[in-house]
Amino acid sequence: MPWRTIGQEAARRFLARSLDVGRVAHAYLLTGPANCGKTTLALDFARALVCTGDPRPCDLCPECRMLLGAGHPDVEQIEGEVDEAPEFSALWKAGASERPRRALRIERVRDLIRVMATRPSQAAYRVATLDGSTVQDAAASALLKLFEEPASRSVLLLRAPAVEALPPPIASRCQVVRLGPVPTPQISAWLQSAHAVPAEDATVYAALATGRPGLAQRLAAGGGHTQLDAQVALWLEMASADTVTRLDQAAVWGRNFPAARAALDLAALIWHQLLQLAAAQDAGRAGTEQAPLPALQTPAAHVLRDRGIAVLGAQLARIARASRLLDANVQPRLALEWMMLGL
Repeated sequence: MPWRTIGQEAARRFLARSLDVGRVAHAYLLTGPANCGKTTLALDFARALVCTGDPRPCDLCPECRMLLGAGHPDVEQIEGEVDEAPEFSALWKAGASERPRRALRIERVRDLIRVMATRPSQAAYRVATLDGSTVQDAAASALLKLFEEPASRSVLLLRAPAVEALPPPIASRCQVVRLGPVPTPQISAWLQSAHAVPAEDATVYAALATGRPGLAQRLAAGGGHTQLDAQVALWLEMASADTVTRLDQAAVWGRNFPAARAALDLAALIWHQLLQLAAAQDAGRAGTEQAPLPALQTPAAHVLRDRGIAVLGAQLARIARASRLLDANVQPRLALEWMMLGL
């Protein structure tokens, strides 16, 4: 299966078609929820652009194998300094203190402009993949040069949660490719075939991931859902705990960036599931929706669910705000304390 992206058939067909008919745009913007497959699709298309086999990508030609290995001289993969999606095991394992992905430095953009202005050294295209959410201020202004004076046979692949996440002068010059949620059965089958996750666990992780294969993979990386279930139960306990207990737990989860990010991602996942259960209850379908984790079927979860859609929605918005504070380099403990005080 040369295309490694899970689901996203419409986006894959569009990109493959643009290559087949020779109408490759200078810049693409892949948009969609976090962990839905934007990075994987960008790398898939990068392989297709440099591939010399058939079909493209083939994963067998020297160009594909080079990119899958140590890297390709005609493909620039510009990523953040630190992974912003740590495994959920960061909640219960000690890890090094890390910082979130920083904004792209203008020096790096200038280097990219110089590289992209040159002809490909051995492939048909020169390609760069870039996290668009790291492009800000001066770096964004400098990056515009790539759009105003595009070199022939050069392709820029940007990724972002939404078109609005990029400065308008950049977003308006890109061919937008939108990605959506992946069906749960597809994610479950992929976890079983590609990651050897037991069928029962794969079903749980796929349901929790709500259409995001990357999130399902992160959930599975913890090595079983016993630990994860315990962390879910702990979050449910925090929702009704006193202020001192909440702040103490914020200090534990806020010990470093990976633990804080994993805690907030897990909280968002829990509250999203509770919102679904509350909506089903309001619609008279209380018995038809079942939570995928045992901890979400407990009396504590039912009490929180019964607070209603409005309360749960406001709490989920606060969790999302805390995540944005973390991305803005606010100290992990402070972001978690702020969020805990509003639960």
